[in-house]
Amino acid sequence: MSSMDTTAATPNSGHNPPRRRRSRFAAWFVLVVVVGVFATVTYGVLADRARSGAGLPDYVVYSDGLDGYAQAAELLRKLGWQPVAVTRPIQQTHHRGLLILAMPGEALPALGVSPALSQADVEGMLDWVSQGNTLLVCGWRNTLLHNKLGVLITDDPGSGDAIYKAKPGAVGEYTARIGTIALERPATVSGSKAVPLWSLGNKPAAVAVRHGKGRVLIVPDPSILTHRGLLREDNAVFLYNVAALDAEDGRVYFDEYHHGIRSGGGFWSYMRYHGQHWLLLQMLLVGGVAWWAVGRRLGPAVAMPVTQRADGVDYASSVARIYEKADARPLAAKILARHFLDTLTQHLRLRRSADSGEILATARQLSGKMTATAELTSLLGAAQDMILGRSLPPDQLLTMSQRFDTFLRLL
Repeated sequence: MSSMDTTAATPNSGHNPPRRRRSRFAAWFVLVVVVGVFATVTYGVLADRARSGAGLPDYVVYSDGLDGYAQAAELLRKLGWQPVAVTRPIQQTHHRGLLILAMPGEALPALGVSPALSQADVEGMLDWVSQGNTLLVCGWRNTLLHNKLGVLITDDPGSGDAIYKAKPGAVGEYTARIGTIALERPATVSGSKAVPLWSLGNKPAAVAVRHGKGRVLIVPDPSILTHRGLLREDNAVFLYNVAALDAEDGRVYFDEYHHGIRSGGGFWSYMRYHGQHWLLLQMLLVGGVAWWAVGRRLGPAVAMPVTQRADGVDYASSVARIYEKADARPLAAKILARHFLDTLTQHLRLRRSADSGEILATARQLSGKMTATAELTSLLGAAQDMILGRSLPPDQLLTMSQRFDTFLRLL
């Protein structure tokens, strides 16, 4: 019997098992894995494109391509300097020391790159140089910067894959331990105040120009700092000499602003420029603590108690009875009348000292909202009598307080 009773109690136990709920953790785990794989693949593809220089202008420090400066940055890193890409005008930063500016050969419309430098750019960079810094300009095009310095580049693209060997000049500090510089372009530089760094034949092929407390190095062939250029002759020694002489705080800066790779402006850039961007994190922490303090509950929710409030008639009746017993009916009458007039003038947007005629005129203008002007005339007359101190019987004082209260409720 017991087995039969058990079977009867659970007739569908063997045929309809309960359905298992799907785990939310499994769904979230699959989603996170898929998103993670997608992000990893995307990052890898973009990193490979950047290293190969795809979509980047010539001589950018982010590119390991044929005309990229990534290998120059890597060489400096191995020699003990930290390469830093500058994506804003150098004069708007606190950077000091050596800045390498490689001018692209052609404009790149997709990035908005132009080989030319604006007047503001040139004046800003030269002002930065005059403070005791060094600017290394690599490019075969004449710009406003060259005109300001009084130098002129005579470009000669050369012939095919020929390599031209230049001999170091008189500036021994930049050409120390250098026997030969290998160039791809036999361009030359002329200038009255320019000191040759090296020469092709009897013409300077690179010069140094003093400006204020600093100097500008003009190198018409930007290929000397590419990967292939650094492997030729003593080109890598020249890069080492420049960094050893002019880099400060262990950093060498590469100008990427004029390649079109520019950081955004606005409030965040202003905060970073002044070194105050950590204040935003502190503000977020304070805001989070405040939100937590306001939002956390100190106990179970409790219904708000309902407060019993007496109406105006009860209050006026009680006050009238108190004044009646204290034989203060004239004072009570004045207070009731004054309260009535104050409330009425406030509702009609009149001054507190408005007379009865002005109150009635305003009430008639609002006849659409106030139709009991006859009652108002009677009440105003009674109020004036009460303010003048005319005695009223106890029952009439109570009646007037009720009439005042009833009329004010209709406003």
